[in-house]
Amino acid sequence: MPATVDGQISAIAKDKDKRYFVMFMEFGTAVCGLLCLAAGVMGIYWGSAVIKPWPPLTWNNCVGGFFMVVFGIAVAVLGISGFSAAASEGSDVGGKQSEGIREQALFLDVYMGRGVFLIYLAIRLMTLGKYYCLMAGLGLFFFGFCNIIVHGFVVAGQEKCCKYLNYVSALIGLVVMVAGGMGFYWGTKVIKPWPPLTWNNCVGGIFMFVFGLAILYLCMKGEGNDENADMIKKYLRFLDVFVGRGCFFMFVGLRIIPLGQFYCLVAGMVTFSFGVLNVALHFLYPGVNDSGIAATASKAK
Repeated sequence: MPATVDGQISAIAKDKDKRYFVMFMEFGTAVCGLLCLAAGVMGIYWGSAVIKPWPPLTWNNCVGGFFMVVFGIAVAVLGISGFSAAASEGSDVGGKQSEGIREQALFLDVYMGRGVFLIYLAIRLMTLGKYYCLMAGLGLFFFGFCNIIVHGFVVAGQEKCCKYLNYVSALIGLVVMVAGGMGFYWGTKVIKPWPPLTWNNCVGGIFMFVFGLAILYLCMKGEGNDENADMIKKYLRFLDVFVGRGCFFMFVGLRIIPLGQFYCLVAGMVTFSFGVLNVALHFLYPGVNDSGIAATASKAK
């Protein structure tokens, strides 16, 4: 077996304090593998209807589908194997198959490598030409990007992780504020005294802007001695812990998506995905809940 490297998943899985985090990420990996496998089978089926000996361009979906099936099986085996190993503290459902994949493709046992590979699969899936493939590709793309971010957090350590997370959270807070302002603007064009259903975008826009501002302020000022930031941490403490902030971002993401514009769809999906990442980080660094993200980030050198 190759020597252990920074961020190697099989090594992190041996840490009992981080086993739930590994299970969380490996479950997502297994789902991505199954999505890729299903898209590959569909690609072969659709490609068989148009394939001809010439030109080779007509082979595209069949060839692409075949590789998606192979890669999907490999990713699913790794995910299921890693999940079972972390859940049962050593038992590996994938056995020799998963060990062989790790030995021959070590990059798939590192969050950075796995993330880049999932992004590659996502781009290949999107080009298979069907709505399901587009949605599956978007799912793989966001999860791959989360893997890349996770790699940075794992290598950086708990304090720097919180510091970097605050920077990203501040950016997401700004995105939420912009979405709230745009939602309010669009809402003013349709709002009427009755029915109250027409108030939806305006009310939702105000809510988004206020809470986006609170997140932005907390992330920018929370590490110092600032009275307003301390008040936010006191009355909205859930914004200063991974699970609370993550669930809040997931909720806000779901509120942004139905505001009705393409920007809001993308912003909502990004916000929701970042919320899921925060929840996952709770299981990677559970000790942060005791002191809070801002206090932990302040210890970073």
